[in-house]
Amino acid sequence: ALATALDVRLPFAAFNGGSLVGPDFQTISANRLTAAVAQTALSLLAARQVETWVFADDAWRLLDPNGAEVERERRALGFGPTVVGDFDDVLARIDKIVGVSDDHDHLAAVEREMQAQIGGDANALRSQPYYLDITPPGADKGRAVRAICEHAGVPLANTAVIGDMRNDVAMFRVAGLAIAMGQAPPDVRGAAQLTTAANTADGFAKAVDRFILPMPQHH
Repeated sequence: ALATALDVRLPFAAFNGGSLVGPDFQTISANRLTAAVAQTALSLLAARQVETWVFADDAWRLLDPNGAEVERERRALGFGPTVVGDFDDVLARIDKIVGVSDDHDHLAAVEREMQAQIGGDANALRSQPYYLDITPPGADKGRAVRAICEHAGVPLANTAVIGDMRNDVAMFRVAGLAIAMGQAPPDVRGAAQLTTAANTADGFAKAVDRFILPMPQHH
């Protein structure tokens, strides 16, 4: 929905950089979790009583349609979830697993436990205080920025990125200009070159106006 509203004409990343999608919404490339890693992650989330969403086969699957943050995600995606009884039929085709909880401290503890369990077999990082994203190894926003630039023929030095969470640091490291949102944790702000206002104070718009639009134009 957002890509359509913005009239995006270049490829864009999905699932924290795990997939590259064309402006026609056709998948250009995709990394997926192995069935074994997916099962480990799902089992841990269930054991810790963390609500679980699964993204696979271009669908958003969940067990509880009335769970935390469902309406927020529905608005962000522009479509609703598919309610299922389990995730067994898509275990080998999962793009991303999301653990969802309004208990931010509990989710932070589960994040640490998940990282210890799955090690280098997947990434486990919160994209928001209430979302814990489990994605394939090597699938991060830095690689996504590189892939988009290669596809579009744009040098990395001519790119700007804006982020607010630790899973954004990978793209900060490769972009020509890295901008942190004002509400980002201190370590995330420290990884960026510039910091804009918080999202509650139009930080994204201010970053575009103050930092990105004045950048030299390359043709």
